[in-house]
Amino acid sequence: MRLPISYLGLGILLPFFAICPAAAADVEAGKADFKKCALCHTADAETLDTYLADPRATVPGTKMIFPGIKDEKERQDVIAYLETLK
Repeated sequence: MRLPISYLGLGILLPFFAICPAAAADVEAGKADFKKCALCHTADAETLDTYLADPRATVPGTKMIFPGIKDEKERQDVIAYLETLK
């Protein structure tokens, strides 16, 4: 059975939130840390589609364990969602 990517994300993130309450978070530190991620997470739709389809081919040597999203519709849905965050 194939679970939607959002379910997998919840499985990974829920334990994190259980041990790291929001009150203990440092927004400014998070902003600074996000700069490491900004190259991919602020990319245009075409770049995101290429990356999401095959992360390891797009960024050789990446240490991220994200396997990618093979389903084109699912990738487009993710990209559409990310566009709402701008």
